[in-house]
Amino acid sequence: MDAIRKPLGYLLCLLGGIVLVQFVAFPIYWDAESTAAWDIWGYINFGTATGAVIALVVSFIRWRDYDRSNLRDAIATGGMFMLAGAFALLFFEQWPAGRLLVDPNDPVPGFRDFVWVVVDVLFPILMAWVGSWLLRSE
Repeated sequence: MDAIRKPLGYLLCLLGGIVLVQFVAFPIYWDAESTAAWDIWGYINFGTATGAVIALVVSFIRWRDYDRSNLRDAIATGGMFMLAGAFALLFFEQWPAGRLLVDPNDPVPGFRDFVWVVVDVLFPILMAWVGSWLLRSE
């Protein structure tokens, strides 16, 4: 894992940055008559899924290898693993449901929109946390 630690850290930070930029820029260029803006989110969701799985695996490995010697590290390790797990559950419930259960001609219900906002806000935070830990760790 030591050989891929730094590249994975940079990849996670890059994925978080992409989602952050898209989330901020989307209302600026979104056009109600065009589907191109939603197609971009479709491509980004594959990167989000990849980042969620990587973050979950990395945080699980960190949690499993932790020696329980320091309370601060115990809270950070457990918090990272719980956030990665909660994010993975939230995203992988939302993504297929948004693609399969919602009719494209009907507007997406308001609660699904809210959950997507939560996903888009949590993802850069999680990627920055896990990515920076990978970049700092030895």
